[in-house]
Amino acid sequence: VNATRAPTAERFERSLWPSRASAIHRPELLENRWHTSQKRSDRWIALALEGRGERSNRSAVGARVALTVRDGDGGERTQVREVHAGSSYLSQNELAVHFGWPEGSSLSKIMIRWPDGQEQTLGDLAIGQRHRLVQGD
Repeated sequence: VNATRAPTAERFERSLWPSRASAIHRPELLENRWHTSQKRSDRWIALALEGRGERSNRSAVGARVALTVRDGDGGERTQVREVHAGSSYLSQNELAVHFGWPEGSSLSKIMIRWPDGQEQTLGDLAIGQRHRLVQGD
């Protein structure tokens, strides 16, 4: 019987679709190939946060990110992600938060609540890529 240790979800190709890396007595990469047959989408964004300040940690663990998209009917939908560490036994997923949204919707705003309680609202960020955001910048 093999025991799976240290499963993590990473986006190795920097796309919306995660692949999985696991160690089953030896490191192993299980690639998600479903997305290669799908139409490429740029309706995603990844945010790598860096905390600053007296009460925020540099990894921004505990930060809460709310992304709001506007749909074609004028309504809005909000998705929330939280930066957390220690998500698996002897490993962890990457700290960046990832969002995706359906066709016909557009990015409206991103609100970050940093671990020290400070809030920051962002508007116009390029989609289809990863951004590094530093608290207060």
